[in-house]
Amino acid sequence: MKGLLDRLYEKTPVYRVKPGEKVLIFSDLHMGDGGGSDDFKRNSGLYLRILENFYHLGYHLVLLGDIEELWEDDLVEVLLTYPEIFHWHRKFFQEGRLHRVVGNHDIFTEERRFLKRTADKLKKIGKEELIPLLPPLSLPSLKLEFPEGEIFLFHGHQLDFLSNSLWKLSRFFVRYLWKPLQILLKVTTSSPARVWKKRLALEKKYYQWAEKRKKVIVCGHTHRAMFASRSGKEEGHGGRAVPMPLPIYFNSGCGIYTDGRITAVEILPGTIKLLAFYLEGNSLRVEVLGREKLRNIFSSLRPEKG
Repeated sequence: MKGLLDRLYEKTPVYRVKPGEKVLIFSDLHMGDGGGSDDFKRNSGLYLRILENFYHLGYHLVLLGDIEELWEDDLVEVLLTYPEIFHWHRKFFQEGRLHRVVGNHDIFTEERRFLKRTADKLKKIGKEELIPLLPPLSLPSLKLEFPEGEIFLFHGHQLDFLSNSLWKLSRFFVRYLWKPLQILLKVTTSSPARVWKKRLALEKKYYQWAEKRKKVIVCGHTHRAMFASRSGKEEGHGGRAVPMPLPIYFNSGCGIYTDGRITAVEILPGTIKLLAFYLEGNSLRVEVLGREKLRNIFSSLRPEKG
C-alpha cells in the first residue's frame, strides 16, 4: 500500500536543471509581523543581503516551506514588515529562478483564493502597490533533475501528524495560546526543533523512506541542518542523530537560529554543499559545513559489485 509520501512523489513536478545552473535552498524562515513573537527579525538583514548577492550571481532560489509565519500572523502583516524581501523573491520569480514549495506554516500559499483574499485586503488598506509582491503559488513538492540523478524536495511536515493531519488544531494553539505566551515570556520558538525526540523520529522517517526507495532527499521542517545524513553545526543536543549510513538525507536547517546564522543547501554543477551564512558588520561571511560530489551521493544508492 502506498504511503502519503509515495503519492506525493508520484505527483511531483520535475525541474530539469540546465548545465551551469546553480541552486540555493532555504526553508523555515518564519517571517512574521516584526513583533515580539517574530523570530526571523534578528536575521532579516542577513537574509536580505544573501538574496541581493545570490540574485546577481544568477542562482535559482528554492523556498522549501515555512517561509512566512502564517499560523501566527496574517500575510498582509508580513508583507508590510518585509517588503524588500518580497521584492527580491519577486525578482527571482520574474526571471524564472524561484521555485516555491509549501510548508505547514505557509500552507495557505498553495491556494489561489487565499492570495486573492490577501490582495483584496491590501486594496482595502490602500496598499495596492504591495499586490505585485505577493508570493506565487507554492508547489506541494519538487524534483530537481541533474545529470547525476534526481533530488526530491519536500518540506517534511507530511510525516508529522500534528503538523499535517491536525494542522488546523495546531495552528489554533500557536496563534491564540502560544504567540501571546511567547511575547510575554520573550522566548523563541522552533518546534519541532525544541522537541528532540520528535525531531529524531522525523529524521528517522525521512531517512528510512529515502533508503527504501533509493532516493536523495532535501527537507526542512525540523530546523536541524543536515548534510549527507549527518548534522551540521547545531545547538544544544551534542549532535545526536539516528543511525543513517547512506549520505542521502539533507536538510536546509532554518533562518531563525539565535546565534545570527542562516543555513542553506547549495547545489553547483556536480557538487552539493551545506552552507552557514553570517553577517559580520556589513560583510557577508559564508561557512561551508559540508561538501560532496553529486556522483558520490548517487553512487551510494547503487549496489556494490562483487
